[in-house]
Amino acid sequence: MNMKHLFAIALAGACFLTATASQASAARTDAYRDMLAHHSCTVKYENITPAERIHNREIVDMTATIGRMTSPELYANQPYQGVLVLNGSDKYVEIRYPEYVRCELTKGDDVYRYQGDIKKGSVKYRSDAGKRKVKAQPLDRESQLLYGENFGPSDVSQLFTVMLKPEQKPAGTAYYYYAGSGMLDGGLAYEDYRADYDNGLAAVRYYFQGNQLVKIASATYRYRADGSLDGQKCILKIDEFSSTPEASYLNLPEGMKVVKDKK
Repeated sequence: MNMKHLFAIALAGACFLTATASQASAARTDAYRDMLAHHSCTVKYENITPAERIHNREIVDMTATIGRMTSPELYANQPYQGVLVLNGSDKYVEIRYPEYVRCELTKGDDVYRYQGDIKKGSVKYRSDAGKRKVKAQPLDRESQLLYGENFGPSDVSQLFTVMLKPEQKPAGTAYYYYAGSGMLDGGLAYEDYRADYDNGLAAVRYYFQGNQLVKIASATYRYRADGSLDGQKCILKIDEFSSTPEASYLNLPEGMKVVKDKK
Protein backbone atom coordinates (compact mmCIF):
# COMPACT_ATOMS: atom_id res chain seq x y z
CA MET A 1 0.00 0.00 0.00
CA ASN A 2 1.49 3.37 -0.97
CA MET A 3 1.93 6.44 1.23
CA LYS A 4 -1.09 8.25 -0.19
CA HIS A 5 -3.44 5.39 0.74
CA LEU A 6 -1.92 4.98 4.19
CA PHE A 7 -2.41 8.65 5.02
CA ALA A 8 -5.99 8.53 3.75
CA ILE A 9 -6.75 5.64 6.09
CA ALA A 10 -4.93 7.31 9.00
CA LEU A 11 -6.83 10.54 8.65
CA ALA A 12 -10.15 8.76 8.36
CA GLY A 13 -9.41 6.85 11.54
CA ALA A 14 -8.64 10.07 13.39
CA CYS A 15 -11.90 11.66 12.15
CA PHE A 16 -10.20 14.58 10.43
CA LEU A 17 -12.11 15.81 7.41
CA THR A 18 -10.75 18.20 4.80
CA ALA A 19 -12.88 20.90 3.27
CA THR A 20 -12.61 23.68 0.74
CA ALA A 21 -13.92 26.56 2.79
CA SER A 22 -11.95 29.79 2.80
CA GLN A 23 -9.70 31.03 5.59
CA ALA A 24 -12.25 33.75 6.31
CA SER A 25 -14.69 31.17 7.67
CA ALA A 26 -12.29 30.16 10.45
CA ALA A 27 -13.62 32.89 12.71
CA ARG A 28 -14.18 30.87 15.88
CA THR A 29 -10.46 30.46 16.60
CA ASP A 30 -9.78 34.20 16.14
CA ALA A 31 -10.75 35.18 19.69
CA TYR A 32 -8.55 32.47 21.23
CA ARG A 33 -5.68 33.31 18.89
CA ASP A 34 -5.85 36.93 20.05
CA MET A 35 -5.80 35.93 23.74
CA LEU A 36 -2.60 33.92 23.23
CA ALA A 37 -0.97 36.55 21.03
CA HIS A 38 -1.76 39.37 23.46
CA HIS A 39 -0.72 37.31 26.50
CA SER A 40 -4.00 37.75 28.32
CA CYS A 41 -5.83 34.55 29.22
CA THR A 42 -6.55 31.73 31.64
CA VAL A 43 -6.72 28.22 30.20
CA LYS A 44 -7.69 25.13 32.17
CA TYR A 45 -7.79 21.77 30.45
CA GLU A 46 -7.58 18.01 30.84
CA ASN A 47 -5.17 16.03 28.69
CA ILE A 48 -7.02 12.74 28.29
CA THR A 49 -4.64 11.28 25.70
CA PRO A 50 -1.09 11.94 26.96
CA ALA A 51 1.90 11.66 24.63
CA GLU A 52 3.98 8.50 24.53
CA ARG A 53 7.07 8.35 26.71
CA ILE A 54 9.63 10.62 25.08
CA HIS A 55 12.52 8.39 26.15
CA ASN A 56 10.93 5.36 24.50
CA ARG A 57 10.72 6.75 20.98
CA GLU A 58 12.94 8.48 18.49
CA ILE A 59 12.56 12.24 18.73
CA VAL A 60 11.99 13.36 15.16
CA ASP A 61 11.14 17.00 15.85
CA MET A 62 13.32 18.79 18.38
CA THR A 63 10.96 21.78 18.43
CA ALA A 64 8.50 19.54 20.27
CA THR A 65 10.70 19.02 23.33
CA ILE A 66 13.27 21.79 23.80
CA GLY A 67 12.15 24.31 26.41
CA ARG A 68 8.95 22.43 27.21
CA MET A 69 7.62 21.14 30.49
CA THR A 70 7.81 17.34 30.68
CA SER A 71 6.13 14.78 32.90
CA PRO A 72 8.14 12.69 35.38
CA GLU A 73 8.67 9.12 34.18
CA LEU A 74 6.34 7.76 36.86
CA TYR A 75 3.42 9.78 35.42
CA ALA A 76 4.39 9.79 31.74
CA ASN A 77 1.41 7.76 30.49
CA GLN A 78 -1.26 9.14 32.82
CA PRO A 79 -3.92 11.78 32.06
CA TYR A 80 -3.42 15.09 33.80
CA GLN A 81 -5.00 18.49 34.37
CA GLY A 82 -3.25 21.58 33.09
CA VAL A 83 -3.30 25.33 33.65
CA LEU A 84 -1.92 28.16 31.53
CA VAL A 85 -2.16 31.79 32.64
CA LEU A 86 -0.74 34.65 30.57
CA ASN A 87 -0.62 38.27 31.72
CA GLY A 88 1.83 40.45 29.84
CA SER A 89 5.37 39.32 30.72
CA ASP A 90 4.06 37.03 33.49
CA LYS A 91 3.15 33.41 32.83
CA TYR A 92 2.15 30.34 34.84
CA VAL A 93 2.19 26.76 33.53
CA GLU A 94 1.03 23.76 35.57
CA ILE A 95 0.46 20.05 35.09
CA ARG A 96 -1.30 18.23 37.91
CA TYR A 97 -1.79 14.56 38.78
CA PRO A 98 -3.68 13.21 41.82
CA GLU A 99 -0.49 13.05 43.91
CA TYR A 100 1.91 15.39 42.14
CA VAL A 101 2.03 18.85 40.56
CA ARG A 102 4.75 20.51 38.44
CA CYS A 103 4.78 24.29 38.04
CA GLU A 104 6.65 26.98 36.14
CA LEU A 105 6.15 30.66 36.99
CA THR A 106 7.65 33.42 34.83
CA LYS A 107 7.88 36.92 36.25
CA GLY A 108 9.45 39.20 33.68
CA ASP A 109 12.90 37.76 32.95
CA ASP A 110 12.90 35.36 35.92
CA VAL A 111 11.63 31.77 35.72
CA TYR A 112 10.80 29.71 38.82
CA ARG A 113 10.43 25.93 38.41
CA TYR A 114 9.12 23.87 41.30
CA GLN A 115 6.95 20.86 42.09
CA GLY A 116 4.76 19.61 44.86
CA ASP A 117 3.60 16.40 46.48
CA ILE A 118 -0.16 16.25 47.10
CA LYS A 119 -1.48 14.43 50.15
CA LYS A 120 -5.02 14.73 51.50
CA GLY A 121 -5.60 17.90 49.46
CA SER A 122 -2.48 19.62 50.80
CA VAL A 123 0.52 20.43 48.61
CA LYS A 124 4.10 20.43 49.91
CA TYR A 125 6.24 22.36 47.46
CA ARG A 126 9.93 21.88 46.72
CA SER A 127 12.52 22.48 44.03
CA ASP A 128 16.16 21.68 43.35
CA ALA A 129 16.94 24.40 45.91
CA GLY A 130 15.21 22.45 48.69
CA LYS A 131 11.86 22.21 50.50
CA ARG A 132 9.76 25.38 50.18
CA LYS A 133 12.68 27.03 48.36
CA VAL A 134 13.19 28.02 44.74
CA LYS A 135 15.82 29.83 42.67
CA ALA A 136 15.15 32.22 39.82
CA GLN A 137 16.53 31.14 36.46
CA PRO A 138 16.97 33.50 33.52
CA LEU A 139 14.33 33.38 30.80
CA ASP A 140 15.77 31.62 27.74
CA ARG A 141 14.71 34.04 25.03
CA GLU A 142 16.92 32.39 22.41
CA SER A 143 15.14 29.06 22.83
CA GLN A 144 11.79 30.83 22.69
CA LEU A 145 12.72 32.56 19.44
CA LEU A 146 13.98 29.33 17.89
CA TYR A 147 11.38 26.83 19.10
CA GLY A 148 8.36 28.83 20.18
CA GLU A 149 6.85 29.75 23.51
CA ASN A 150 6.35 27.24 26.28
CA PHE A 151 2.62 26.86 26.85
CA GLY A 152 3.04 23.55 28.72
CA PRO A 153 4.11 20.03 27.72
CA SER A 154 5.22 19.60 24.11
CA ASP A 155 1.89 18.30 22.75
CA VAL A 156 -0.09 21.05 24.48
CA SER A 157 2.33 23.78 23.37
CA GLN A 158 1.95 22.59 19.80
CA LEU A 159 -1.85 22.67 19.86
CA PHE A 160 -1.91 26.24 21.17
CA THR A 161 0.92 27.40 18.88
CA VAL A 162 -0.97 26.15 15.81
CA MET A 163 -3.62 28.78 16.57
CA LEU A 164 -1.15 31.64 16.17
CA LYS A 165 -0.61 33.47 12.90
CA PRO A 166 2.53 32.52 10.89
CA GLU A 167 4.25 35.81 11.75
CA GLN A 168 3.76 35.06 15.45
CA LYS A 169 5.67 31.76 15.26
CA PRO A 170 9.39 30.99 14.94
CA ALA A 171 10.48 30.43 11.35
CA GLY A 172 11.48 26.83 12.09
CA THR A 173 8.07 25.65 13.27
CA ALA A 174 5.73 23.67 11.05
CA TYR A 175 3.25 25.61 8.94
CA TYR A 176 -0.35 24.57 9.57
CA TYR A 177 -2.85 25.75 7.00
CA TYR A 178 -6.61 26.03 7.35
CA ALA A 179 -8.23 22.91 5.90
CA GLY A 180 -11.94 23.43 6.51
CA SER A 181 -14.80 23.75 8.99
CA GLY A 182 -18.28 22.36 9.52
CA MET A 183 -20.89 21.04 11.93
CA LEU A 184 -21.13 17.60 13.52
CA ASP A 185 -24.32 15.65 14.24
CA GLY A 186 -24.06 16.35 17.96
CA GLY A 187 -24.21 20.10 17.42
CA LEU A 188 -20.50 20.83 17.75
CA ALA A 189 -18.77 23.03 15.19
CA TYR A 190 -15.18 22.33 14.16
CA GLU A 191 -12.22 23.90 12.39
CA ASP A 192 -9.41 21.82 10.86
CA TYR A 193 -5.75 22.70 10.33
CA ARG A 194 -3.09 20.59 8.64
CA ALA A 195 0.70 20.50 8.15
CA ASP A 196 2.55 18.42 5.55
CA TYR A 197 6.03 16.94 6.06
CA ASP A 198 8.36 15.14 3.69
CA ASN A 199 7.72 11.92 5.60
CA GLY A 200 4.24 12.48 6.97
CA LEU A 201 1.53 14.90 8.00
CA ALA A 202 -0.19 16.38 11.06
CA ALA A 203 -3.78 17.53 11.58
CA VAL A 204 -5.48 19.48 14.37
CA ARG A 205 -9.21 19.86 14.95
CA TYR A 206 -10.75 22.51 17.25
CA TYR A 207 -14.27 21.77 18.55
CA PHE A 208 -16.73 24.49 19.55
CA GLN A 209 -20.05 24.61 21.36
CA GLY A 210 -21.36 27.78 19.77
CA ASN A 211 -18.27 29.99 19.90
CA GLN A 212 -16.86 28.32 23.03
CA LEU A 213 -13.80 26.13 22.52
CA VAL A 214 -14.50 22.82 24.27
CA LYS A 215 -12.00 20.32 22.84
CA ILE A 216 -8.83 20.08 20.73
CA ALA A 217 -7.67 16.87 19.04
CA SER A 218 -4.58 16.20 16.96
CA ALA A 219 -3.00 13.34 15.05
CA THR A 220 0.51 13.14 13.62
CA TYR A 221 1.72 10.43 11.25
CA ARG A 222 5.32 9.93 10.09
CA TYR A 223 7.14 7.20 8.25
CA ARG A 224 10.10 5.76 10.12
CA ALA A 225 13.38 4.96 8.36
CA ASP A 226 12.33 1.30 8.05
CA GLY A 227 9.12 2.26 6.22
CA SER A 228 6.72 1.61 9.11
CA LEU A 229 4.16 4.24 10.08
CA ASP A 230 4.36 6.00 13.45
CA GLY A 231 1.22 7.72 14.73
CA GLN A 232 0.63 9.92 17.77
CA LYS A 233 -2.55 11.53 19.06
CA CYS A 234 -3.46 14.14 21.65
CA ILE A 235 -6.89 15.14 22.95
CA LEU A 236 -7.54 18.09 25.27
CA LYS A 237 -10.85 18.74 27.01
CA ILE A 238 -11.03 22.51 27.53
CA ASP A 239 -12.63 23.41 30.85
CA GLU A 240 -11.92 27.15 30.59
CA PHE A 241 -10.39 29.49 28.03
CA SER A 242 -11.08 33.06 29.10
CA SER A 243 -9.50 36.44 28.40
CA THR A 244 -9.06 37.26 32.11
CA PRO A 245 -5.73 36.19 33.68
CA GLU A 246 -6.37 34.57 37.06
CA ALA A 247 -4.06 36.58 39.30
CA SER A 248 -3.84 33.97 42.08
CA TYR A 249 -1.64 31.79 39.86
CA LEU A 250 0.89 34.54 39.11
CA ASN A 251 2.69 34.47 42.44
CA LEU A 252 4.71 31.80 44.20
CA PRO A 253 2.78 29.61 46.65
CA GLU A 254 2.55 30.90 50.19
CA GLY A 255 5.60 29.80 52.18
CA MET A 256 7.90 29.41 49.14
CA LYS A 257 11.14 31.33 49.64
CA VAL A 258 13.33 32.64 46.83
CA VAL A 259 16.98 31.87 47.47
CA LYS A 260 20.12 33.03 45.66
CA ASP A 261 23.48 31.39 45.09
CA LYS A 262 26.13 32.45 47.58
CA LYS A 263 28.85 34.65 46.10
